[in-house]
Amino acid sequence: MDNASPVAGGKKQKKKFRNSIRERLEAAFGDLKNGVGEKRFKAAVKRAGKLLAGDLFAKAKKDKKKKKKKQKAETEPAEGLVM
Repeated sequence: MDNASPVAGGKKQKKKFRNSIRERLEAAFGDLKNGVGEKRFKAAVKRAGKLLAGDLFAKAKKDKKKKKKKQKAETEPAEGLVM
């Protein structure tokens, strides 16, 4: 698995990222699977992965939008300034 941060992209990329988060959570909390039950554990991990991926993707998308806006502002001179 790669440690790359998510880039705002399509549904396939988001789903792939969500699955990698789910795999990591299952590996990290594997000992809880026996106490809770496998079906319930998988459902909880799936929900957690979906929430985390959604938040991380939203942040990546927002950062990308800010960066694009900043670049546009740097390349275009301000309207009030006369050179």
